[in-house]
Amino acid sequence: MNEAERKTVAQIPLSAAARTAGRSRATLLGVVVACVAVIAAATAVLIAPADDDAAAAVAQHAPEPLHVETAGDLRYTFHAVTGIEALYDVANDPNGRVNLAEKRPDDTQRLRKLLLQRTGARNLDSLQAPFAEEIERLKALGYL
Repeated sequence: MNEAERKTVAQIPLSAAARTAGRSRATLLGVVVACVAVIAAATAVLIAPADDDAAAAVAQHAPEPLHVETAGDLRYTFHAVTGIEALYDVANDPNGRVNLAEKRPDDTQRLRKLLLQRTGARNLDSLQAPFAEEIERLKALGYL
């Protein structure tokens, strides 16, 4: 690729790339977050401590950004970094493509309450607290 081609590629705005791919900004953010999670997991494997006790200590201090709660055919997820809540009917939507959180607020609230009880968190904000710096960085970059 020559210099002119590199400049042309570098100038393509994200919104144009998103339209070209037929993806919304939220979908692209989800892909970015998933990629970061995969890279973080791969990095953790590469630098994981040799013994099980040390590995357990690392895992204990590394909070997960995605929280999942299930009840029957419903799966509720809360992503602590993006603050996105989602509710899926896994019987009718096994791939989790249709977020029912706004259409089924009672089920969303019920599973949110179960998640908070299971994790011992007071509220969703307390699940986000360990990610405050990451959230601020993403806000400053315009992703959130």
